[in-house]
Amino acid sequence: MRGYRVTGPSLARPREDGDCKHEAFSTEAKIGRITEGDGGPVVDYMLDVRVHCTQCGRPFAFKGLPVGLDFAGATMSVDGLEGHFAIYPAKRGPAS
Repeated sequence: MRGYRVTGPSLARPREDGDCKHEAFSTEAKIGRITEGDGGPVVDYMLDVRVHCTQCGRPFAFKGLPVGLDFAGATMSVDGLEGHFAIYPAKRGPAS
């Protein structure tokens, strides 16, 4: 994706960003496989994403998403710093 760089967690420490232009970003993404019971078949997948500025270390918050968890949509954590997104393998279509 143009303009995006995907990397692992940053070692940068947050600092005051009064003069930071937030021009470089890092994302941390995790994919969870949701199973039907312990060891059961996978029934859903969730993508959890965090974003922060690599120049000053300040985390970015998601906006416009409801708080919570929804296996058929998008939500965010209570503090807004993590986005949760229901995903699925494109060839099979969404799980219902």
